[in-house]
Amino acid sequence: MSVAFQSHGDEFRHHGREKLTDDIQRVRGDSLKLVAGLAPEDMVVQSMTDASPAKWHLAHTTWFFETFVLGVHSRDYRPFDPAFGFLFNSYYEAAGPRHPRPRRGMLTRPTVDRVMDYRGYVDAALERFVAAA
Repeated sequence: MSVAFQSHGDEFRHHGREKLTDDIQRVRGDSLKLVAGLAPEDMVVQSMTDASPAKWHLAHTTWFFETFVLGVHSRDYRPFDPAFGFLFNSYYEAAGPRHPRPRRGMLTRPTVDRVMDYRGYVDAALERFVAAA
């Protein structure tokens, strides 16, 4: 490989990582904007059996990154809380059992604060993973 091509490839990898990190931060931030006007109590309510609470969705999208990105591709990643795999799996049968959809509004724990801690933990791990890729 020529030196010029190798240098160009390094630049591409660097900018690719930056763009991916920016995209992850934007998407994760967008979901927080959607719930910005809600009180923690509002995020627990399940208005109907087919519509999960906002708190559950925030945790589910985090679980998805934890399970299918970090859990599969990051050798040193340790799950935030092993119980979250059961609580926040939606319909991925191959990923294990899950809490019943119609009863997601009955989950008073983990709290919204704990879900936000989970998001922060996974988001930081995603950024480290992309930076090291």
